[in-house]
Amino acid sequence: MSHSSTHITRRQLGAIHQLKRDLDLCEGAYRNILHLLVNKRSAKHLTKAEASEVISFFIGSKPKPKPAPVSDAEALDILGAA
Repeated sequence: MSHSSTHITRRQLGAIHQLKRDLDLCEGAYRNILHLLVNKRSAKHLTKAEASEVISFFIGSKPKPKPAPVSDAEALDILGAA
């Protein structure tokens, strides 16, 4: 079966599934989000544009990494109080 160029790519599908794992989404929540965003309940039925929308949404939902801890000496140095 040949897919047209508008169907989701394997790379996009893999990215969506990885982001689902990274966000620790249960299957129900994941499918509800897909439904709310693109009115589909399975990523394999997305277009490239819909997949991009879902990926952007999931990336925006990922928690930002916390900055590395700074020692007291580094903090004083940064503040110019050393």
